[in-house]
Amino acid sequence: MAYIKYHSNKMYNNHSRRECFLESNIALDYQVLIPKNGDHINILQKGKLMAEVNWSQIILFNEYIYKKNNWEWVLSEKPMKLLSLNRDKCKVNDIEVATISSGGELVPWIFKLIKKRAWEPFDPYICIEFDEMKLKPLLAVCILAMRIAEFYHSP
Repeated sequence: MAYIKYHSNKMYNNHSRRECFLESNIALDYQVLIPKNGDHINILQKGKLMAEVNWSQIILFNEYIYKKNNWEWVLSEKPMKLLSLNRDKCKVNDIEVATISSGGELVPWIFKLIKKRAWEPFDPYICIEFDEMKLKPLLAVCILAMRIAEFYHSP
């Protein structure tokens, strides 16, 4: 299984946007950018805009995808490929292709420090583990970016 992990405490900032630090066990040449004045996340590859994502929407610029309903997208019509998301699972045609997890939240980290009585760095993360034969890395990055957008823009 491939994975892509976003560390929220490792962010590159400049005056107009934040660039997310992504860790992965596969070759990944995507930049995930959060504009400081926007409500979406841009995904670039070699400077070219590949996708825009917010907490409930995926827009791919060079690939076919359209939203069927709240948490389902049609990836192709012939043969029909339907991507569906719930809180921590991602399925294509009812076959699980990815899981999403998170960790390193503040309160458990504080309890861990007290219990161990030793310093450990604060490291919140969101991670997607996926089968890259069944889910393209760009789509995996988009799904991860949806969770990042939820973190930054949830009401």
